[in-house]
Amino acid sequence: MATDTNLPNGMPRYYTLMIFFVVAQLHVYAKSLVDDPAWSTEEFHTRNREVTLRIHADGLLIVHYELSYNQLMKGITMYRQAKHFPHTIQETPLFEWKEKVTEV
Repeated sequence: MATDTNLPNGMPRYYTLMIFFVVAQLHVYAKSLVDDPAWSTEEFHTRNREVTLRIHADGLLIVHYELSYNQLMKGITMYRQAKHFPHTIQETPLFEWKEKVTEV
């Protein structure tokens, strides 16, 4: 694997890419998901355990990468924000993580 350089916020590029992999896989399996805007990210994760386990397996099988719990939760958060609170590109600022991630 190529060297994984950090983004300006300190998050490794490949780590970030795999969060977007989670979002993409959630779209692939959207028909299997149950969701309620009132649920927390953790509750969504719990109620859709089979799907999140499948996405974890897909990470291993497709790109040979073991997703962390943190990556799954960030991906779920991004997916649900876009689903429940859609915006146009004009009203949406460029995406920035609020916290730095120091471990992979």
